[in-house]
Amino acid sequence: MIGKIKSTTGTVHSVVVYYTNGDGNARSMYVKVNGNPAVLFSNTFKSTGNWTNVGSVTLNLGGFVAGSSTNMITFSTDGTFAAPDLDFIEVN
Repeated sequence: MIGKIKSTTGTVHSVVVYYTNGDGNARSMYVKVNGNPAVLFSNTFKSTGNWTNVGSVTLNLGGFVAGSSTNMITFSTDGTFAAPDLDFIEVN
């Protein structure tokens, strides 16, 4: 969970997720903004070849509250699939 994200505008933001995935298969993850329903990004996080190479993917996420510095992004899995290792995120 990543919190205290300030948004000057509501609606949709591009979120760049930097991650590692040393597995040969793409991995998946649920992502939600604030209390909105989680969205499954299935097989979105492609292999980076090993656990030290960092890859990135841009997700378009909605549900941000304008003028608030309490926006929160939650990354999760339900245990039925493997998730990538998160390195950092960038909200645009």
